[in-house]
Amino acid sequence: MTTHVTLEDALSNVDLLEELPLPDQQPCIEPPPSSIMYQANFDTNFEDRNAFVTGIARYIEQATVHSSMNEMLEEGQEYAVMLYTWRSCSRAIPQRKAIERFCNEVKRLCHAERRKDFVSEAYLLTLGKFINMFAVLDELKNMKCSVKNDHSAYKRQSDWFELLYSEYCLHQQLEVIPGYEELLADIVNICVDYYENKMYLTPSEKHMLLKVMGFGLYLMDGNVSNIYKLDAKKRINLSKIDKFFKQLQVVPLFGDMQIELARYIKTSAHYEENKSKWTCTQSSISPQYNICEQMVQIRDDHIRFISELARYSNSEVRKPNENSLKRFLKENLFAIQTMCGLPKKGESFLKCPSH
Repeated sequence: MTTHVTLEDALSNVDLLEELPLPDQQPCIEPPPSSIMYQANFDTNFEDRNAFVTGIARYIEQATVHSSMNEMLEEGQEYAVMLYTWRSCSRAIPQRKAIERFCNEVKRLCHAERRKDFVSEAYLLTLGKFINMFAVLDELKNMKCSVKNDHSAYKRQSDWFELLYSEYCLHQQLEVIPGYEELLADIVNICVDYYENKMYLTPSEKHMLLKVMGFGLYLMDGNVSNIYKLDAKKRINLSKIDKFFKQLQVVPLFGDMQIELARYIKTSAHYEENKSKWTCTQSSISPQYNICEQMVQIRDDHIRFISELARYSNSEVRKPNENSLKRFLKENLFAIQTMCGLPKKGESFLKCPSH
């Protein structure tokens, strides 16, 4: 006898199979799922350079050198903190190692074949940070001793002679390298370009660019090279640097210490016969400490930012395009630069130098 089963009954019987228990008497060994947390780390210091084995070998080599130089910069920052706290310990600073490393990199990049290759901006800026580190450590050595004892006067004088020797030693080692002034000119020019186009974020980056310009000119001007001849050849622009130094004559060195940028120009080799070309070295009232002039600029920046912010807030919501995103990024960068620079301007008003 044939039993007729409808399609609906057959499908329901199949669905019942899902509820059929099938114990296998086996323990559950699968662990519960655990949450995975990802953290992006962009400060890798070129640790992933070996993964790009298909690239050009010299770029991997440059990344390796770049990484080791960044580590030396961090070490120099630790020594700067030590000098700032205990300035009588300046003899313990191993500056010879840093000078030798910097001169070796300059010699490598100044090779006739190397000059034909492309040198990245990041690498030039790292060399500029090295120059800034030399300037900071040398000036910290020249500051008065913080620990008052019977040898404080002797320490101050010995630190001063050691400062002169370290600067002379670096200058002397650079002058024996053929074409060193061309590399330093590239470093100074990229700092001028970054400062002129406001390609910095924090005040420390801004002041670092100015210190590299000053100390770089000091290193370039000597028996072998003349910065005024380089200016005549349009290799560097001294009038533009003079304008920057005139607008911001004194910058923070480290902590609460200040440094006069014109000092690098005054101590250069060919300054006396070209004194008339500089306006930043003349004794006059600096506009940097004129609070009335600064308040006008601060108010203008505030009105401009508020107007742009209101325009973006009241604009019609639409799909963003590339141009609007660029404008928005530019305004955000301007806001961050303005807010970060206000405390430094206030400090400069309070610490007006007597010169």
